[in-house]
Amino acid sequence: MSKRWREKCGVIYLNVTSDGTSGKAWIKYFEEQDCCVDDDAKSVLCSKNFTPTNGVTWKIAILKGVLFSDTKLITMNIRTKASGLKFTTLNAEAVCLIRKNFTDEELKEMGLSYIVAIESIKDFDGYLYCLAASSGDLGCWFG
Repeated sequence: MSKRWREKCGVIYLNVTSDGTSGKAWIKYFEEQDCCVDDDAKSVLCSKNFTPTNGVTWKIAILKGVLFSDTKLITMNIRTKASGLKFTTLNAEAVCLIRKNFTDEELKEMGLSYIVAIESIKDFDGYLYCLAASSGDLGCWFG
């Protein structure tokens, strides 16, 4: 099987296509896959601010953590670097699509254990969160 992604200079490039899945449907799908979806993630995915698309192919560039020192690996710095590279902000829907379309083994091969949506989304109570998904030794998790 050929790789469905490529890496160049610490940036992972891949494509995913949206299918109109609602936030509630994402929760159900991932829980059926034995993925833990915590309350904060559920609040984000069920928020009126989570707006799924249908038939949109997202051309995604993921900045790997190795591009930043430990003290510089913060949201503001990631947003600044992505903006400087003319990348748009990764959103919550894209994180769900990546987790659905790429196995834990593929994510490990990419060197990714966490994927964080840099686009903040308001939950039920109006608090801003960035949806994060993980894979690896602890299994699939959304928070």
